[in-house]
Amino acid sequence: GEIAPLSLLREGLLLLEAGHVLDEAQRSLLLRSALYYRRGLVTALRHQLDAERAALLLKEAVMDWEPPLPPETLVWLRDQDPLSFRWVEALRKELGAAVMLAGPPRRGYALAALQALQAEPPGEPSPEPARADAPERLRTYPQWARLGLVAALALVVLTLVWQRAAVRRGPDMVEVASGDYVVRDPEMAGVERQVHLRGYLIDRFEVTNGEYRRCYERGVCPWPADTASATRLNYFTDSAFAQHPVIHVDWAAADAYCAWAGKRLPTAAEWEVAAGYAAATNRRHRYPWGDHFGRQLANSAESGLGDTTPIGSFRPAGDSPSGLSDAAGNVAEWTSTWVRTPEAAGYVIKGGDFASGAAELEVTAQRIRPADFAANWLGFRCARTLPGGP
Repeated sequence: GEIAPLSLLREGLLLLEAGHVLDEAQRSLLLRSALYYRRGLVTALRHQLDAERAALLLKEAVMDWEPPLPPETLVWLRDQDPLSFRWVEALRKELGAAVMLAGPPRRGYALAALQALQAEPPGEPSPEPARADAPERLRTYPQWARLGLVAALALVVLTLVWQRAAVRRGPDMVEVASGDYVVRDPEMAGVERQVHLRGYLIDRFEVTNGEYRRCYERGVCPWPADTASATRLNYFTDSAFAQHPVIHVDWAAADAYCAWAGKRLPTAAEWEVAAGYAAATNRRHRYPWGDHFGRQLANSAESGLGDTTPIGSFRPAGDSPSGLSDAAGNVAEWTSTWVRTPEAAGYVIKGGDFASGAAELEVTAQRIRPADFAANWLGFRCARTLPGGP
């Protein structure tokens, strides 16, 4: 979540240009820093290996930064990067969802960027964007007000495209496309199987104390089995931990919350695909962020924190290609998959937790617990099936 100093950005980009191997978290840091300084953008973007993560970083710069990344800079990057097709489509999808879900002024930023990317590339390259050493130019925005009618028409079109029957898409859900995927067989260790999944949405973040408490206050969800965490006595009752994942909930409580929210618990296969599959490169990652463990990318035993952290604390570098946060570490998560093995019978738990080692954080790792089990390392997130399809 931090920005590299300008000197480190320059040296990191020189390493990439010289052919040195940097891991995906380091490449993400360089792109995020390049976007911040408006320097080395093309070099940083050209060396990204994960198109979905690059799209998420670009979306963040467009919608969440002050000042936002101008649409003309996106156009310039598209025209300058010969492999821009790898990230442009993913970014269009992210921006299209944001137009439907975000409030002002973020919706306006997303719409302007989306319109700019949908335009045909010009015959001549766009001018180089403003840099951090020219702040007066950074604050020169396009006159979006003149495009009011066009924006309104585009919004109507996008509404029709993104409206999927009566399904409500939350602002913090990510979409996984329908398709065939290879996942771990939950009943047999070391065995893989191919499954067909209908398109679905899954929560970007684990359900928090604050969210679960609203369900409890409406008389739907039961009180957690314990209100303390590993190191905090009033973990559930203290509002200071409202953005931390809820714990001490058994399977029925997690299922009740998801039903109350108009969702359901994900299957083990759905969770695994969202946590480790990169659609753009058709790759399965060992960890959400890639194939090599990084202690700085997840709340695990290696980080030494000894308790939960607020949701999304390790994004975007620790996110999966689809945008799932805390899929490795923080708290493990219930799924809806029930299995019986020679060793145990119960529901599959995925994701590892703050006390897990590297092997337990792999996307294929799992634990099995009975439905009435609850612990200070176990939480959940929800999912929803998209209508249509096979």
